[in-house]
Amino acid sequence: LDGKFQDPIKLQGVDALLELKGPSLADIFYLTAIPLPPTPEYTLEGQLTKSGEEWAYRDFKGRVGRSDLAGNLAYDLSGERGFLTADLHSDVLAAADLGGFIGLDVGADEQADTESTKVIPDVPLARERLLATDLDVRLNAKKIEAPNLPFKGLDVRFYLRDGLLKLDPLNLVLADGRIEGEIDIDANPQIPPMKMNLQLRKLNLSQFFEGTRFEATTRGLFGGKVSLAGQGESLADVLATSNGDLTLIMSGGEISLLLIEAADLDIGQALPLYFGKDKSTRIHCGVMDFRVTDGMLASDVVALDTSDSLLV
Repeated sequence: LDGKFQDPIKLQGVDALLELKGPSLADIFYLTAIPLPPTPEYTLEGQLTKSGEEWAYRDFKGRVGRSDLAGNLAYDLSGERGFLTADLHSDVLAAADLGGFIGLDVGADEQADTESTKVIPDVPLARERLLATDLDVRLNAKKIEAPNLPFKGLDVRFYLRDGLLKLDPLNLVLADGRIEGEIDIDANPQIPPMKMNLQLRKLNLSQFFEGTRFEATTRGLFGGKVSLAGQGESLADVLATSNGDLTLIMSGGEISLLLIEAADLDIGQALPLYFGKDKSTRIHCGVMDFRVTDGMLASDVVALDTSDSLLV
């Protein structure tokens, strides 16, 4: 800390350069009650000021793990509960550093994270932290480094008031396409309920076959929507109890002829493709509509019309 304190006893008239270092931003909770997520080691530097009951940390910049982070924040203590406002941005954000925002377990052992077999985060929600203060935080990342995940960019607003957390807007930019929508979490009940409404726009079909023999013969764009509501202490728990709908729609593109022949149980045509060279068949249109009940998906409609076959 390097600067001026006009009244060091009452901590008024503060204007100082403040450098922060530590093993995790989550530890700031014990000093401020700000419910920041767990992160790797961080170093931040910016201008700390205090006017009345409001602390501000202006034009700060630094690193969190392998990610750069910059922005402005203010913390108002004039009410019964603290209120944090922040505008954060990053040029390159590593998904391993961001994981705490979306329920991933960010530990000191990075190798342990990469070897995790969990597809859906099952890290419990820190309810007591969400109930301790209020906040309005905007996070924008131009580029996201996420091995094995097609994330490209992120723009999300976290709004927390009286234990009700809303992610709105939530914009995830993928390698091809984007996911937009909102997520609501109520931390007041012992088992928090969660609702999500997401729009899938222009997602690339081939990225879901990456690393398989079907990648070269499958292409095209699809969209859809996800509307789910469930409850639990982690995202895995929420999805396991969720109810709602999931719809996918596609027009145009190509898909592996082997997949179509096998799905159509045309073994006579599938075997030569399996042992020989696969081909593509054109997709005219596709619709998949599922209802979700207690975490189980059951199809109301599945239809895929291709130049080779019509699957219903």
